[in-house]
Parts: sequence; structure tokens; C-alpha cells
Amino acid sequence: MTSRITIDGDKVLEFSPGPTLLEILREGGVKTEAPCGGKGICGKCRVTLKGDGGPVTDEERTFLSSEDIAEGVRLSCLCRPVGDVAVSLSDQEEKGSAILTDGNRPDFEICPAIGAVPISIPRPEIRDGMSLLDHLESVTGPLKPDASLVRRIPQAFRSKEVTAVFHKDSLIDLIPKRDPELYGLAVDVGTTTVVVSLISLKTGDTVGSASEINPQKDFGLDVISRIERCETFPTGLEDLHDAIISCLDRLVDKVCFDKGTSRKRIYEMAIGSNATMTSLLLGVHPWSLGRAPFSPVLRRGMTVPSVDLGVELAPGARAYVLPGVSAYIGSDIVAGMVATELMEDRGIRLFIDIGTNGEIVLSDRGRLSACSCAAGPALEGMNISCGMRASDGAVESVRLNESFAELGVIGGGMPRGLCGSAILDVLSEVVRLEMVGKTGRLKPGPMITEENGKRALVLRERDPRLTVTQGDLRQVQLARGAILSGFISLLEANDLTMADIDQVLVAGQFGRHLSIDSLTGSGLIPMELKERITYCGNTSGAGAAMCLLSRKARDDAERISDMVDYVELSVLESYDRLFSRCLQFEVSR
Repeated sequence: MTSRITIDGDKVLEFSPGPTLLEILREGGVKTEAPCGGKGICGKCRVTLKGDGGPVTDEERTFLSSEDIAEGVRLSCLCRPVGDVAVSLSDQEEKGSAILTDGNRPDFEICPAIGAVPISIPRPEIRDGMSLLDHLESVTGPLKPDASLVRRIPQAFRSKEVTAVFHKDSLIDLIPKRDPELYGLAVDVGTTTVVVSLISLKTGDTVGSASEINPQKDFGLDVISRIERCETFPTGLEDLHDAIISCLDRLVDKVCFDKGTSRKRIYEMAIGSNATMTSLLLGVHPWSLGRAPFSPVLRRGMTVPSVDLGVELAPGARAYVLPGVSAYIGSDIVAGMVATELMEDRGIRLFIDIGTNGEIVLSDRGRLSACSCAAGPALEGMNISCGMRASDGAVESVRLNESFAELGVIGGGMPRGLCGSAILDVLSEVVRLEMVGKTGRLKPGPMITEENGKRALVLRERDPRLTVTQGDLRQVQLARGAILSGFISLLEANDLTMADIDQVLVAGQFGRHLSIDSLTGSGLIPMELKERITYCGNTSGAGAAMCLLSRKARDDAERISDMVDYVELSVLESYDRLFSRCLQFEVSR
């Protein structure tokens, strides 16, 4: 017997009882968010349901209040409807996400892999017995034309003005026009966000940018969830690949529309991404990244026709995927090293990209070592009871006074939840006001409530009620401990101390939302480094742009990939003790 689901009063799906609501929706092609991949451990796949959704499970009661349940709120990954139901997904939509698109680029010489040269092609004569290709080769030299280039030859011979477009030494297109404007794309594919920048290959100027939340979030918020999706579902890899390619297509269309140009004038894209995102972009199964010894399929840079990825650009357009270092130090971090010139001898510098994974690079006068620490999704606002991503309605800053909290809300208006920067602010504030002990346990006092023996900090009493539980603080404390222990491990591996560091470079989407007071007050970065912190923006995008525009930068990226000494924290002697020590407050070396 089949039943029916009506979604947002519009779309109708038929189903047979048994699967979860999440499985039914995805089978019917309905996108719905499940940050933990449908494991029932994050509580973020909330929907409002009317009808027989089956019994409320104990796992759901962990995340839902009695008021939620009375109003029909369910978790789609745990709810198993047994009859006709109506579902509202509108509450899942997040608008106004502020995505970082810009990063600092040093001065460099523009010399892209794509070149354009005006040429004069001899006119064919009836007695010469030569093909059009023969005449073309008399100007360009021997060619190895593909079908796409051959199709362009007849039109070129009809024009008096022709521009030959080369990728390095290979002719890839003929344009019946003199001095056309050619473009490239710098692409930053992150686990959470995707940024595409349209760049003039002549001037190096960024003429437009567009960004989105990575649509792969519907299949899991972190890379492990997405790897498991590929392992568990027959169409998992295809689903994730199609999601990111569709996203890139939308963003390319947007930057071209805004500029008033055509994607047929885009001849190369340079891409920075972590190892899992690289695999999914290329349509390569990422299973080897999810189990020991955690080997990436690719480490060196790779150039392929953009059409092979599924992205239609100019005839003969290429896609260059930057090199990586290891399974958890990807090409996005290599791009960051290029953009910040960490390979140069400029003292002792510490680079950190803060996110679900905290990637840390130490440059000891140009000698590079790196590590990656599993900070977890708490810093993205996930696995937090009132957490959400940084979008309209998210609390992004918190200042505590004796009996109330001052909340800064993205977009103004009513707060709906806490994003990662607010959670870190809370940790910084409770430490400043001595509302927690050395181990991070909340002390009784104003603004502290206790329910079922568990304490929580109340930031807002009225609807919606916003609290930070002891468990929430623990999640952020674990992230803090992971990153701080990574700092210290790299320093110890190089026989250095915090006092030796000349500069701390904070990169990435999450880092730009954090104040220096929050970074140091929470202990994420030791207080003694406060005056040495510099924000450098989206270094993955900036480094990708440099590799798009400069062959030297591309060579630097390949060289960096080989010269970085990767430090695997889990095999270090006494690392567990160091991590435990870093969970406590007032820790530095």
C-alpha cells in the first residue's frame, strides 16, 4: 500500500512505509539538509510534519523539546511516516550567507598559461593543393589538432583578422577577431562554500565574483560524511559530483551575466580544494581518503580539458587542479602557501586555515612543515544545540555582562541560532568572566540554568530561547584543543617556541569572522601571539588566481607540494597527553 507526502503544499511523492522521511525525499529528488549524513547525531534535519509520521524516537527527543514535538517538528533522518503526511521544509532555508571571496595577493608578474597571438593566414590558391590546416601550420608550426580545433578552422579563414589562442605551446582555439578579451576562473571549492572569480588574463584584474554554500551539504556537512555517502549509496559519487558541477555552472553563468560576457571567452580555470573535494570534482571515488593509511588519489597538479569535468567553457579550455600535500593538506592550503609566499625566507610564520579541519603550516625561514587537526563541525555552528551556519538571523558575536548577553545578529532582526564565531565568543567570554573552571565546566551563577543535572548558559530567554549547553562548550573546547595542540606539535618538531614566532596568518571563511580578542581569549591562539596576528582572507582563491595568471606561481605550487614536511599528529609520541593538556585553559609552551 502506498501513501503520499505533500511537500511545502506543492510537490507530491508516493512512498511505501518503511524508509525514513529523509530517504523518501532524496529518492524523490527533493533536496533537504542532513549535515551528519543522516546518522541522527546532529539534530539539524528538522521538518514540520502533519499526519502520521510514526512514533517519536528516543534519539529525536534528545534534540527536540516537548514544545517542538507538540508543533509537529521531527527529524527527517529518524522519522518513518506510515500514512499520508504534509511536510514543510521552508524552515531549513538559510538566506544571506556572507561568503568570503577576496584574499590578499602579493605583487607578481602576469604570465598565464593561456596566450593570445594575432596571426595572418595565407589565402589558399587553386594550384597549391594545400588544405586549410596545411596553411595554418605554415604560420603556427606543426599542430596536433583535436576535433574542436578543426571545426574552428573554416571560420578563421573567412576572417581577415584572426587571433590564435594557445595553452602553453598548444593551439587550442582560433578567434575571428583581433585582440579579444580573454578570461580565466579562480575557483575555491571548500567543504562549506564555493567561490568563483572571473579574472582578465590580460590585466590580472578580478572583474567579478560569485559564491554559494556548497550544495553537497545536503549529503553531509563534513568530508567523512560525503566519503561515507559514496561508500554506502550506489549513486553517491555521481550525486556529489553532479552537485558540485551544477554549482560551478550556476556561478559561471552569474559572473558572466554580471560582466556581460560569454563563457566562450573563458579559457582556463585554476582550482584549489581539499583532497576530498578534488576527488568529487573529478568524479574519482574518495574511499582511500576515508581509511588508513589515508592516501589521496592525486597529489601532483593536474591539467584536463574543462569539458572532461562537465564544465563547458571556451573551445579547448583547460582546468588546472593545484597540487596537494596529503589526504588532509589539500591544494587549497598549497594555494594559501603560494598567496602568502610562505616558501620565502621571511622569519618564522604560522599559517592557519580554521574550519572543520584546522590546517596549520609553519614556515621556518622558508622551510615548510604542516599538520591537520580534526577541529570538528562545532566551529561551523554544527553539533551545537542552537547552532547554525553564518547566514541571516545567526548570532555572530556575543558579549556577556553580569546578568545579560549582548548579541550581534547577521542581517539584524530576530536571532535564530548561533554560528561558529558566536560560539567561540561565548567560550572567550566565560573564560574572561571566570564562569568556567580550568577544565571548562560551567560554574553556578547568574545566567546559568540547570536541567536534569546539566548546566547551560542562557543567552536569550524569550522565543526563540538561545542557550549554550555544557556539551556545546565541550565541542568547542575539543576544537580549541585540537588546533592548539597542532600549533605546539609543529613548534616542537622544529625545536621552536611560541616566542620565536614572528607572525600568525589567519586564513579562510571562518577566520575572517573572528576578532583577535575572541581568538586569543578562547585560547584558540595563545594570548602571547595577540599582536602578531594578521588576517589574509580567502588565500585558497587568491593562490588559485596567482596560478591562473602566473606560470611561476604554478611552478611554485608544484615545488611546495614536494617540499612540505607533513607531520601526522596521531603517531607522535605523547600527543594524547599534549591534547589533554590543551583542553585546559591558560595553556602555552
